[in-house]
Amino acid sequence: MRSRNPSNVGWVPTVDVVSQSISFLQYTDKIRGEQTGSALELVGEGQTLKQISGISAEMQLQPQEMMAALVSRNIAETLVRNLFVLIHRTLRTGWNTPLMFNKSGDWQETMPSDWAPRSRLNVNVGLSPGERRRQNQALQFVIETQMALIQGGTANITTTWNGPNSSVVTIPNLSPLIASSGTCTAVGL
Repeated sequence: MRSRNPSNVGWVPTVDVVSQSISFLQYTDKIRGEQTGSALELVGEGQTLKQISGISAEMQLQPQEMMAALVSRNIAETLVRNLFVLIHRTLRTGWNTPLMFNKSGDWQETMPSDWAPRSRLNVNVGLSPGERRRQNQALQFVIETQMALIQGGTANITTTWNGPNSSVVTIPNLSPLIASSGTCTAVGL
């Protein structure tokens, strides 16, 4: 910078905003953590888990795991579903040559313009280990209750809500439940 008058060059006064900036960043971290749930709380949990027991760790991580599962399910049902439908429509309307794809080791040819338009799409999100464990515990409880009803002889109680002469628990109703929980050997059937 050139100046003929030395009084034209001087210090510009500034306000120290470091302390205000730090408190603002902490406030935004808190708001983001409250709005998104467990994302920030899951960071660094490895160091604190060494000092607590396994049951206590599961109790502390269960709400965070459920929140992470909810967020991933929401992303899959909104973003992934819409993206797949958009790609499907783009291929169907804009691709004029056959596509080759590998299905079970066998290469097959398909023509995207022959595809039917998709208006419905089901997205299945896998369960986390904690969700699988909770689901298995619920199925175990139902199986134990139904086995107790069968062994106690109360399984042949007739009800009117499910039609005349229907049983509360029958073997055909129990076997799919046992098969879905993967505990056939534990029950003895």
